[in-house]
Formats: sequence, structure tokens, C-alpha cells
Amino acid sequence: MEPQNSFEKIAKIVLYVVAGFLPLWFLPLPTGVELGREITFSILIIAALVLWLLSVLTTGELRFQISPVLYAAGHFLAVMIISTFLSVAPSVSAFLADPVGEKLSTLILGVFLMFLMGGLFKKQKEVGTLVFVLIFAGGVSALVNLAQLLTQIPLYQKLFSFAQGADFNAIGTQNGLALFFATLLAVALGVITSASFKKWKGWVRTALLVSILAFLANLVVINFWTSWIVVLAVAVFLFGLISKNAFRARNTDSEANHSEARGRKFDWRSWITLLLLTVSVVMLLVRSPIIKTVDLPTEVSPSLQGTLQIGLRVFKEGARQLFFGSGPGTFGLDWGKYKDPSINQTVFWSLRFNQGSSWLTTMVPTTGILGALAFLAFLLACLFSFLKQLFLPQEKEETALSAGLFLGFVSLVLTSVLYPSNLSIVLLFFLVVGLISAYLCTAKKETADEESNFWEIMEKKISFSSPWAVFLSSLFVIFFIALGVTGLYLETGKIRSALALQEGTTLLSAGKLDEAVAEFENMAVLDADNFRNYQLLVQVRMEKIKNLIQRASANENVQQDFQSSISQAIQDAQKAIQLYPVEPSLWRLQGSLYELIIPFIQGSERFAFSSYQQAVALDPFNPSIWIDLGRAGLTYADRLQSLKNQATAAEKDQLDKLHTTVLQETEKAFQKAAEIKQDYAPAHFLMAQTALRLGNMQSAIRSTENAKLAAPFDIGIAFQLGLLYYQNNNLNQAQAEFERALYLNPSYSNARYFLGLVYDRKGNTKGAVEQFQQVLALNPDNQEIKNILANLQKDKPALAGIVPPGTPPEKRSTAPVEEKGKNSSNLRKK
Repeated sequence: MEPQNSFEKIAKIVLYVVAGFLPLWFLPLPTGVELGREITFSILIIAALVLWLLSVLTTGELRFQISPVLYAAGHFLAVMIISTFLSVAPSVSAFLADPVGEKLSTLILGVFLMFLMGGLFKKQKEVGTLVFVLIFAGGVSALVNLAQLLTQIPLYQKLFSFAQGADFNAIGTQNGLALFFATLLAVALGVITSASFKKWKGWVRTALLVSILAFLANLVVINFWTSWIVVLAVAVFLFGLISKNAFRARNTDSEANHSEARGRKFDWRSWITLLLLTVSVVMLLVRSPIIKTVDLPTEVSPSLQGTLQIGLRVFKEGARQLFFGSGPGTFGLDWGKYKDPSINQTVFWSLRFNQGSSWLTTMVPTTGILGALAFLAFLLACLFSFLKQLFLPQEKEETALSAGLFLGFVSLVLTSVLYPSNLSIVLLFFLVVGLISAYLCTAKKETADEESNFWEIMEKKISFSSPWAVFLSSLFVIFFIALGVTGLYLETGKIRSALALQEGTTLLSAGKLDEAVAEFENMAVLDADNFRNYQLLVQVRMEKIKNLIQRASANENVQQDFQSSISQAIQDAQKAIQLYPVEPSLWRLQGSLYELIIPFIQGSERFAFSSYQQAVALDPFNPSIWIDLGRAGLTYADRLQSLKNQATAAEKDQLDKLHTTVLQETEKAFQKAAEIKQDYAPAHFLMAQTALRLGNMQSAIRSTENAKLAAPFDIGIAFQLGLLYYQNNNLNQAQAEFERALYLNPSYSNARYFLGLVYDRKGNTKGAVEQFQQVLALNPDNQEIKNILANLQKDKPALAGIVPPGTPPEKRSTAPVEEKGKNSSNLRKK
């Protein structure tokens, strides 16, 4: 027995904790589950690495595995580092990307985790202990999730208020959870179908069987199509392993045991596998929910074709993008620039997809050809090395752990090809690869097989015996220990920053603006390189500026505080943009900040316009940015109008020309929004308002009527013309246009809303009620629609008690109700 030092023992315990936490653990932080898990596992893995380095320092011996798996992982990581260095946003690709599973720091953690398995686990029993910890923790998670889904009682919410909904879990979405359970199911199936299963303790066998049943029950209840593809593939591989073992037993057993070998050809294990195959095929055919009371949110992602189209457009930017992509974690930027414009005609028009159809396909645009090929090479190196060692001629069949871990690896390979990554799946992937590598290496040592070749997994030992070797190795180890400690300190800083955010949010909800701003400032200081902190800080400062404007309107002197708040908000907005200059939302935020102060500070309109124009350049197919730009124009036009009322005759002529020019440019912005999304109600609302300010109502009606002749099936033109008729009190013509819009799209809520108002004004109460009932069916949470229906049922005008005091619907800057759209071929429901 080889001696172990205390550092090595503690490091192993830390890795056991990682395995136990992976299916269950999350931190109750306001920033979300993913960030809390990232902080936790970063701390644990870095701590295990530091402890392992300390054990190397104390023993003077370095032990690690060498294999094609390690070489391929190193090559993959090297390509990721280059892609990150060449990224459009290197700091985001390295540390701050929203898809946590794709950023460089997560991949480095995964490789460290895989490497530590080989450096720390030297016995099959140790690997087995970690595997059972992982399965049993997963079983607990599966039982809790199953209880939540079947009872619709959010158990996690009993402990943490932010854990909303019965579908909440530590892994992420329910689809991601199903794939996580499918992997644990694969590992557990490989374990129980081994010949040694009946030799284990009764409670272990019982716990394994309960876990398997819990995993299967979750898969049935969630009924995610991709998870059944994974289970089907696992069943096929499992059947192949069982058949191979039966064939090997039949050919290697002695004559005395030959009848037993024949009996093993098709035993209970084969029947279980065939049953799993059958269940998988049946569930693949059953697309509807098995249990109707379980209502899971629909998960949507770009299709394979849409993802690859984004990649092709990124490749056209240049050789750097062709080979290394736009950078890890930057798919959302690529989506904004190159998405199919037809998606704007769907309900998903406003969604920004930060990932493609799967982990592998997302790498095509984000890490280029070399990144995708490096990942494929890593998968193939693992697959070939594992299969070669599993199929080596030997007297016994592969053990429970080798078969189970290999099946888990197969599950994760399919998951990476079919589903986007998340932190849990990425860490589980590297954990399983590290475990199977460690296990096969220990199995080779225990069989005393000294033969080796390139494709085998072997242990390498380096002893530092000479003084120079000890000195240099000590410097090397201490350097990496220092890096590890620095990493631990940075992760604790993220926790403190998140807690400051939590406190600031609480203060903001309580109306304590000054105290809230102080907490958000503290949050930014604790995590100073995170652009999101400055983004949130600017938003809070804008709330304070709005509050100061209200106080000033009540004749309170707030000028000094107003100027100070604006100056600080501008600095923070510029800092956020400096950290992430290609993020359109940051330019929109800066634009909205300058837009807010247009009525008060001369020249701020130029910065508002330029900020919005930069956002448009980065996200050209987003109609809401054009609305922002046009709205800033209306705000500036209103300021010019107020200046005209106070100006001399000579100044009035100049201001009048400028006012007209601004409104004409504003109208173009709204027209552009309507071109991008034809049924975008805010664009048509604001175009009508702009026409009124220009005094061009009749001209606007004539031009829209001409546009109708050119495009009689354009739903946006139908709605806009109806709205213009409505504003001009041409109710019969407005009714005809709104009815035409509904003929083109019966789910166009805003057209139905105004048609209901037309019916009401014409005295057709029954028709008005029918329209608003259908609007309410599409928008069940809209309180205004409920009030309108209540008025109509009491024979009151539809807008009684709503307008006044509120603004008439046709003069608002936003549509009265939220629109519902259609599906798109470039999106995939999950």
C-alpha cells in the first residue's frame, strides 16, 4: 500500500464533495443559480488543485496520467485560449460569457478536474466511491424533482424565496436536467448489469435500483425527445457490451462451465436492455406530455441549419473568424448581427439566443473551424482510447465501473452534439472522462500489464531527487499555488459582490435610493472587471435621476445632486462600454441615459443618437432599437417645440426648420422598425404620432393607402392605416382595416384591441365584448383589458375610468397589449 500525505487525502475528499454537490448544490444568490454553482465549483476545484500541488511539494514526487485523452484535451484547450485571445471581447470569452459552460475559465476548470482524477485516484475502490457518491446524490435530486413535478409544489421555494416554480432545479432547465439524469442512468445501468452486482451489500443494490427508477421516472415525466435519443443509444451500446461479454465467456470458459456460459448468452441483463430499447422507441414516438398536470415551460433554441448559417456568415468576416471564430461565449453577438430577418415575424423576435442548437454546433461560429475540429478530435480520442482498452483480450469481462462510466461518456458525447452546454453538463463531462481514465489506468496497474502503446492510458511518475530539481520544482509548484490562491480570492470577491447586489436590490424595492446606489457602487468595486455590475449601477442611477426630476417638478432644489448623479451615471456607462464595447445593450443603456436628460441638458441628444446608432450597427435586425432612436428624436423635437415658444421671430424660423428635420428623421427610424418587423405595433403607433406632429395626417393616410395598393397583404400597413383612420375619426374605414389585419393574422392583439374600441364607439357592445375577450385570452395578465370588459358588461364606455386620467391608446408610446407571433423554421422547440 502506497502512503498518502494529508494534503492528498483532503484533496480527494474535496473531489468527493464536488461529485456530491454536482446534482444538488446551488447558492441562494440573486444573480441566478448558474453563477452560484460556478463560484462553488471553482472554489472546490481550485482548492483540490492547490492541495494536490502541496502534496507534490511535500513528497517531491509528481504523478499524472499520459494518454491521447490528455494530449487531445491539451490541444483543445490551446485552441480555446487562442480563440479567446483573438475574440471580439477577450475578457467576456475568458471570464464573463453568459453561457457559463462555454467560456474559457469553465473549460479550464473542467480540464483541471479531469487531470486531478488521474493525479489523485490510484485505486479502483476510490474511483468507485466517487461514482456511487455521484449516482446517489443524483438519485436524491431526481426524487426531489419528481416530487415537485407530480405535486406541483415548489419544494425549493420553501427554503429559498427566489426558487420560483415547481420546475426549479440546480442543473438549469428541465431539459438539461433530463440529459443530466440520462447520463447518471447510463452509469448506473452499466453498474447493475455487471456480473459483480449481486456481490455488493444490500443497501448499495437497493440505493442503485431506487436511483435508476427515479432517473427513469423523471425522464418519462419530462419527456424530452433528445433525452430519449440518448437513452436509446446507451441501450444499444449496453446491449453490445452484454453480447460481447457473453461471446467472450462462451469462448474462454472451461468445458466444465460451458453450459453456464451458454446460459449467460441471453440472461436478465439482456432482457432489461431490450426493455429499455423498447421504452425509448415508444417515448420517441410519444411527443405529447405523459402526465397532463405537469406544465413545463417550452425551451427554444436555433435550429441546426440556423446555427450553421450564423457560422457561415461569421466565417465571411475574415481568416481569423474562419479559423478561430468570434470567440467563446459570443454567439449572442453573432445572432444579433446575422440572424434570419424572418424571425422578426415570430413571437421569438425579441429573444437573443446566446447558444446555438448544441454545444458542438455553437463552436462553429464562436471558435471557428479549428475549435470545432479540436473538440471533435478530443471526443474521438476519448472514444477510441476507451473502446480499445475495453475490448482488449482479457480473461474477464469489463468491470461494473468501466462499463458504467463508458456508457455515461457515450451519453455525454450525444448530449454535446444535440444540446447546448451548461456548467453542470460541462463539469459532468470532464468528471466522467477523468474517472474512466483513472479507472482504466488503475486497472492496467492492478493486472500488472507492462505492455503499452500510444493509445493506452498510463501513469507517469517524476521524482525530484537532485537539489536543482527540488529547487526548480518548488518554484514551479509555489507559483501555481499562488495562482490558485488568487483564484480563490477572486471567487470570494464574486460572492461579496453578489451579496451587495442582493442588499442593493432590497433597498431599491424599499424606495431607499441613496442607500441602494451605495450598495451597487460597492458591488462594482468588489468585481470591477464585470461589465454587468456597471450596467446595473447605471440603471439604478437612472432611477435616482428620474426621482430627482420628479422632486424638481415639485419646486425642490436638486440641481447639484442632479448634476452629480448624471456625471457619475455617464462615467459608469462609459466604463461598461469600455469593458464590452461590442455589446449592443450597453450602447442602448447609454442612449437611454442621454435620452433621459435631453429636455434638460443641451447637446445630450447628439450622444443619445450616436449611442443608439452604434447599437443599431451591432444589432441591425432588432426593431426596438430603431424605436429607441426614434423616441429620442421625439423627445428632442418636444424640446425644440418648447424652445420655439420662448424664442424671437428670427430664432423661431431656424428652430422650426430644425424641428421639422428632426421629425422627418424620426419618422424614418420608425419606418425602418416597421420594415424589420411588419406587425410591430410601437412603430406604427409612433409613426402616426410623428405624422400628427408634422401636421401631415392626410398626407400620412394617402401615403399609407398607396402602400396598401403596392402590398395588399402587408399586415403592418393594414394596422397602421386602421390606426390613422381611427385617429382621424374615420371609424368605418378603421373597422375595415383592422378586420383586414385580423384576417391576415387572427392573433394580432392590437388590431383586435382597436377593433373593439371601434365597435364600442359605434354602439356595437356585443362585438366589442367578443373582441376584448379574445384579446384577454391571448393576454390573460393584462389588467386594462379586464377593466375594459368590466366597463362593457356594465354598459359603460370601454375606456371609462381609464382615459382620462390615462393617455388615450392611440397616443401612447407603447402598444396596449403584447403581441403573439408564429413559429419559425430557424428555431427549434425542445
